[in-house]
Amino acid sequence: SGGGSGGGGGMVGLSGGGRKKVPLPLDLTQLPGVELLSRREQDVCTNSRLLPVHYLSIKEALMRASACGEPLKRADVRVMFKVEPVKAVRVYELLLSNGWVQDGGGG
Repeated sequence: SGGGSGGGGGMVGLSGGGRKKVPLPLDLTQLPGVELLSRREQDVCTNSRLLPVHYLSIKEALMRASACGEPLKRADVRVMFKVEPVKAVRVYELLLSNGWVQDGGGG
């Protein structure tokens, strides 16, 4: 019967290089769709660990909704997609900063 820490567990200790808090950036170089992304879009995908095809799907859906005159709110964007809410919000904020979608306010 072996001792030792066994790894795992829910607590994040001071050691371990902080890997549990900050995931490694996603390497986009070989992923399909990366050639369609601007540098800023690639940065969002890399830092959010979001596949380019997923980013493009979220971007398309948000731009379509905005083009139809639907006000887009952060609170709505957080639950519109089957990804972590923070990832969808990062895409939304990039689209907003580029003027590609209109802010519905609130959220």
